[in-house]
Amino acid sequence: MKNIISFLLLALFSMSSIHAHISFNNLDDILEIKKRTLLVVLKNENPKTLKKLSDNPEELNNYKNLISLYNQSIRDAFKLE
Repeated sequence: MKNIISFLLLALFSMSSIHAHISFNNLDDILEIKKRTLLVVLKNENPKTLKKLSDNPEELNNYKNLISLYNQSIRDAFKLE
């Protein structure tokens, strides 16, 4: 009985969560949003992480490459139209 109640509560919360992500907008609103400038925040290298990884050049290089690749991926993704 306890399992059934738990399952029903979980199902109820899941359904309400799914419903919250559905929205219906009119075409004018969508076209207005498409005209706006989109600001995207890129990642910066964390000075504390750089200091921590300064003893290990390979890990430091991997960290810097990861940040660079992430930023380039974001730029590329938002340049597509």
